[in-house]
Formats: sequence, C-alpha cells, structure tokens
Amino acid sequence: MEDKLLVAFLSPQRQKEESAKVSSDVKAQGKGFLKSSAAIMQHWSNYYKKYYSMTSADILAEESENYAIEYGDINKILYRSETTDTDSDGQNYGHQGKIEISLSNGNKIKFTHTHHHDKKIKIMLLELFEEKLKYKK
Repeated sequence: MEDKLLVAFLSPQRQKEESAKVSSDVKAQGKGFLKSSAAIMQHWSNYYKKYYSMTSADILAEESENYAIEYGDINKILYRSETTDTDSDGQNYGHQGKIEISLSNGNKIKFTHTHHHDKKIKIMLLELFEEKLKYKK
C-alpha cells in the first residue's frame, strides 16, 4: 500500500479450504493427475496476487493474525532475494529469500519468501523505502 505495509498470514484452515476448492474445480473439469497437480501448483504460486485487488480493510479482516505497519514506523528494511545454488553433484537447491524489518520501537520482524531477484520488486521497494532499504540479490 502507499502508506503502510500489510502482513497477511495463510492459516492452516484457509489453506485447507483453498486446496479443497481447487481440487474440486479440477475434478469438475475432468483433468487427470498431472494436469490437476499442475493446476494446484499454479494456484499456489499465484495466490499472493489476490491481495493486489483487495482493500486494506478486507486484507486485515481476512485473518485475525493479519496486521499493518505504518511506513513511518520502519527504520530499515533488509531484502535478500531467493537464490539457487548448485551442489557438487550438479543438483540445484534453493535458499529462501529473507526480509528483515527494523521498527522504530526496536522490534524486528523477519520473514522468508520465494522471489528471485526482480528489477520490478527492487524498484517498487526503492520507491517505498528509499534510503531505508538494503537490497541484496
């Protein structure tokens, strides 16, 4: 949001409900196992996008654990994008990205995410947080 950061949690109950809904949809379409699995993975990889069309009030009301942080209360943000490394056998493995938010009251909030380096994300974060942001690929 333009004036605040919203933190939204995916409760186990909501995850169960969403999974049941998607499973029901793919069964109704008569998709086989592989196409059903792909549809479910696609749903979860794009799930976060639903928040872009929601109001702040709707996001905060969705789960009791959801909350807002006013940008003025943020002293510093460290954003490290997800990385993929290769082991000695040539297999790729990933490291989750990290977000660490330092607040003016001394508290720190830490999250993990699964976004690789993306110029659009970096530009958006720079526009919102300017000198408060430390961005690492």
